[in-house]
Amino acid sequence: MSINIKCNDHIYQDIETVLLNVDGTLLNYNELWLKQIGYLAQRLAEMHSETRGELFRIRAMLTKVLGVDPETEEIDFTGPFFSCDESQIFMAIGSILYINNVSWQKTFESIEKIVDEMKKELDITAYTSVYADSLEFLEYFTKLVKVITFSRRSFEDTSKLLKHFNLCQMIEKHCDLSLKVGNTSSGFIENLCIEHHLTPEKTLLIADSLNDLSINENISLKRLAINRNLADNSYYKNFHLQQVIKNFKDVEEAV
Repeated sequence: MSINIKCNDHIYQDIETVLLNVDGTLLNYNELWLKQIGYLAQRLAEMHSETRGELFRIRAMLTKVLGVDPETEEIDFTGPFFSCDESQIFMAIGSILYINNVSWQKTFESIEKIVDEMKKELDITAYTSVYADSLEFLEYFTKLVKVITFSRRSFEDTSKLLKHFNLCQMIEKHCDLSLKVGNTSSGFIENLCIEHHLTPEKTLLIADSLNDLSINENISLKRLAINRNLADNSYYKNFHLQQVIKNFKDVEEAV
């Protein structure tokens, strides 16, 4: 079964499958991101500073490189924490520690230690919420087309959140795109299409991050950007996307 999906004045024709990103598209991670960035910056600064002034300086540098203004706590949604994979984020953090006289070996040892510590101490469900229009979208479109979700977070974290917000029953199939996939993302989508017998030309990818939206640069998926955080649309349009929407209310079946 295929349908035509209307987005503003554009129509995506003969859509059989929607690939739907979880992070920032279905679920709101903003509060969780702030908590994680604050946790990483504080603990890493504590580990590698000898004076109070040095702690404040390193913490501010780490907070900024992770995409948050250290004074206003405003998130830069085009920053590395939201558009890069885990290894690139670790390199950004590592570079800050390195220029503060921390060896690369100690840098990566401390990053791994703090990330493991953070995963145990921060309850991701407490700082995550589901967008109301996500529920409406899933209720409507899972009846019309096959919806497959993916996430750059771990399979365990994503599954936990989908179950917590009772989204699993609304989604026919859950597939995992882990942070470790990185630059092989396009291969993941190609394999996904083969595994589930999807026709790329009849598949619509919806995501908020260019890291996710660019995974089909070499295959013929149709793409739709959702700009929930109202970043400058030129950030998306530089990648020749056909449409950029604010929320799922801008999407409907074309009759």
